[in-house]
Amino acid sequence: MAQLCKDIEKIIISNAAQDNSGLIELIDVQRNLKSVSILSKNMKAISEALNKALTGKANTIIEFILSPVNCIPPSIIKSLINLKKLSFHNCDEFEDFKEYSKILEFLPNLWYFHVKDIPFFKDLAKLIENSKGNIEIFSFYTGFCHNENTGLLIKAISRNCPKIKELTTYLGSEDLNYLKELLVNCNYLEKIEFFSLELDKVEYIGDEICDILAEYSPKTLHKIMLSDNWMFSINGLKRFLESWRGRRPLSFSIDYHHNREFFTYGHMEILIKYKNEGVLYIQE
Repeated sequence: MAQLCKDIEKIIISNAAQDNSGLIELIDVQRNLKSVSILSKNMKAISEALNKALTGKANTIIEFILSPVNCIPPSIIKSLINLKKLSFHNCDEFEDFKEYSKILEFLPNLWYFHVKDIPFFKDLAKLIENSKGNIEIFSFYTGFCHNENTGLLIKAISRNCPKIKELTTYLGSEDLNYLKELLVNCNYLEKIEFFSLELDKVEYIGDEICDILAEYSPKTLHKIMLSDNWMFSINGLKRFLESWRGRRPLSFSIDYHHNREFFTYGHMEILIKYKNEGVLYIQE
């Protein structure tokens, strides 16, 4: 393959901890390698030869996917100076993230950042604080994260990502001031998704969230998805949608996977009413 294929743009490497001289040669001869995914089933680091090969393609690689993140040293990520898209997967067993906390400082062109299962919001907030301010899409999903400091991440985004357009993260009942700050500071927001980590606890903050969205949302925002663990009154939902009248039609949904009993026929009537009046559109 190394002899015949010199214009591969995307390579996915599984079981990366295994040494493979043919793979090294294949990467070395590529003239325009743009996307690399390294998927390792264990926490072992990849070989030094593979590290060197990836560094040699630092000028062309614009997308990098790691699972887990610490299968390569942070110096390799820092070398990818033209990187535009970065994804970290399966980081739940990774306890020491400090040495990776400044990597975004070296990636001035990064506009897409996706993270799955970093254990602590504080670590992820530190990553964002060291970014260069060009992130437009950020998404964070987890099933293992600690509930503390969810607001730190939102604060870091609001103060360090002025260009952000799409945001997916978690919101707690103590984070509503950070939500307000996010909406005021980030004037290019188009889409937000907020989940709750309190899956066994229903929080009566749905109306407060809607009131903040109604008052502070930038004109660009037109897609909103909220957690089903937040109670929304019928009047609160109506008040929010009425405030949206005259703006771009809103794609609005509540992620009712756990507490469907709190979304009544009355709530649905309100959504249908504002859909028919052109305030709201509901994706099928």
